[in-house]
Amino acid sequence: MAATLTAAGILAAPSATHAATYTIQQCHSQTNYAVSGLVGSFQGAYAYTNQACDPSSRTVGAALTASGERSGGEFAQVTFSAPQGTSLDSISARRTATAGAARANGAPVARLSSIPSGSREAFAAVAGYPASGQGMIAFALDGDRSVSWGAYCEGTSGCPVGDTSYSLQDIEIRLRDNQAPSLANVAGTLRSETDRARVRSLTYDATDAGGGVFRERLIIDGSERSTELADANGGRCVLPFTTPTPCKPDMSGSVSFDTSTLSDGTHQLVLDVRDATDENKRLHGPWTITVDNVPPAVGAPAVSGTAREGDVLTCTAPVAGQTPEVRFQWIRAASDGSARYEIPGATNAAYTISAADEGRKLICRVSATDNGGTADRESSITQPPFADGQLVSTYCTNRPTGSTDECGDLDGDRIANRNDDDLDGDGVPNLADSAPYDSSRPGSPASPSSSTTTTNTSSTANSSTTLVGGTTVGAAGTVRFLLGRETAVYVGKQARWVRSSFKMRGRLTRPDGSPMGGLKLFVTQAVNGKTVALGSTVTDPDGNWAFQIPRGPSRTLVVAAGDGVNAATLTVRQRVTAHVTLRAIRKKIRSGGLAQFRGQLRGGHTNSREKLVEFQVYFRRSWRTIGTFRVGRDGRFSVKYRFGTAAYGRYSFRARTMPTDGYPFAVGTSRGRTATVRVG
Repeated sequence: MAATLTAAGILAAPSATHAATYTIQQCHSQTNYAVSGLVGSFQGAYAYTNQACDPSSRTVGAALTASGERSGGEFAQVTFSAPQGTSLDSISARRTATAGAARANGAPVARLSSIPSGSREAFAAVAGYPASGQGMIAFALDGDRSVSWGAYCEGTSGCPVGDTSYSLQDIEIRLRDNQAPSLANVAGTLRSETDRARVRSLTYDATDAGGGVFRERLIIDGSERSTELADANGGRCVLPFTTPTPCKPDMSGSVSFDTSTLSDGTHQLVLDVRDATDENKRLHGPWTITVDNVPPAVGAPAVSGTAREGDVLTCTAPVAGQTPEVRFQWIRAASDGSARYEIPGATNAAYTISAADEGRKLICRVSATDNGGTADRESSITQPPFADGQLVSTYCTNRPTGSTDECGDLDGDRIANRNDDDLDGDGVPNLADSAPYDSSRPGSPASPSSSTTTTNTSSTANSSTTLVGGTTVGAAGTVRFLLGRETAVYVGKQARWVRSSFKMRGRLTRPDGSPMGGLKLFVTQAVNGKTVALGSTVTDPDGNWAFQIPRGPSRTLVVAAGDGVNAATLTVRQRVTAHVTLRAIRKKIRSGGLAQFRGQLRGGHTNSREKLVEFQVYFRRSWRTIGTFRVGRDGRFSVKYRFGTAAYGRYSFRARTMPTDGYPFAVGTSRGRTATVRVG
């Protein structure tokens, strides 16, 4: 008959007192029968321990074999001790135990016990009969330091007659760990409240006195957004655990986070570091970060004002972002939005319309940039002030046209007063006329003090232009070029095309009117900011001077004089229209056929990297741009245009230059060229 001796606690449930715990598996089928931290010990002959999980039986245990007489106190056992900072909470396993029949004065026992509590289960032979047990066990260990199982010979001698052993498999040992990890030196771009990078990171140092530092969590706005192992510790700090201290007790960790998963704006972060129990934790935070990964949102720009030369247009647009930088760019375009040209310097919300914009539409582009990138949006060419096909009108459109208004015509010569060199038509230019609005006082020269007045002048094609004191005058006119004064003259009526040079003339006098003869004058010109000396001349005894100006582009001409005490300059701004030619290779084309044109931009200063010419067709009572193109260094260009199969009739084409930085000519157009399209 078999007998079993049990001590208090056999098959008891785990402790009801809550404690943070972690579990390790030993000789377990789920972890490939790995073992760690088991120590075997024995005393006496024919005593055996197997703490390495026997490959044949897949068990961990100890045995005393029935080989001869034994003395009391001999044993064989396997022990597991809780690592520093922990204690034992419970053990569960599949157990096999046998106690051989005892001899006289001997008591073989198969037992599991813990220190300091003592025996948890024991099998002992009674009255010469063996004892055995097999099945699942689960014992609360109540915070003990170690647990042992094995075979023991108790009494004085004579044990055992049969083998005595105790072995376990599929062991799960639960360890108590009530100390939270420590956390220090948290730093990095993810910890910064000013960094705007999309992917950010932080580093930290952590220590733990129990099972080690296990997991790091990133909590954002109260929700867990990132959970990672702090350090896998060579695969040991991965569930299910198989070692007594599975995770590193002292380590440096890092967290990387892609903020593109968050909305733009501010967010609250907390770093949560936990030990092997996954309950004990140390928190760092909260702190605030700003996310800026998405470009600003730019609403539809609205343009207000009148589309007329000289008027001011204002652009507004709603912009939402993380303190974005907002920029403006005004664009000149054809009526259909093509032939776009970014106007240099037009980078403010307000733009004053210039003469170069006449007959065009203006587009406002609003760009907004923050750390998330740049977004832009343009105003519509079909919204006010450009709705219903409206284009930029001339300066005088809908302005007063009274005889003395700037858009009136005092002398009836069909030239608006603002552009008329001789307002009253008396033959004396305004600069030289003491009463420019009174034709009854012809030929009356202005006083010297009026010589600084700016007057529009002109340079005409194929002829010399005489500039006396900075203005074009008749043979009888005279204007003093006063030493000690500066005269600036703008050539408003531009030359169509200067094929020949022209002569500048003037007279140099002192403030009292006396002539300055024999004084050397120096003449320079500036084109695109580059100044070149043209030469010099000398005044005659009566102070008269003349200088032949070579042909050229739009430029600023400066005549300078000085006598060592006083100095004077005369500045003339000459504006020259570009000269562009166009001819049709074939003037008659069938429907669906290809029209070809060739042309040339005269005068040099071309740049093959920029588009300088627009190709236009006259359609429905207006010139419409159908393409833009570059020209060669010699100014030559060619254009091809294919008609639709339904086209027929006569069509006029022309080339028109575009206002471009670095091209020193005003806008010019070629003569219209006709192509006839025949049906069939």
